[in-house]
Amino acid sequence: MMPFIPQLSQGDFLAMELKLKEGNMTEFIQLITTVDDESKAKEIQNILVQKRVAACAQVFGLISSCF
Repeated sequence: MMPFIPQLSQGDFLAMELKLKEGNMTEFIQLITTVDDESKAKEIQNILVQKRVAACAQVFGLISSCF
């Protein structure tokens, strides 16, 4: 199963590029998700950065959750 990658239009990229050039890119989105396998996490990380959907992506280690 391929990971879900948000699709951005050419216009979205151009708008972000213009904001970056003007130095007023103050908006950001932080996305946190979990997967059951570190290799899947790294695959998602690489795809997001390569496609320039994310400028940076981190993979964190073991998480313990309690509900």
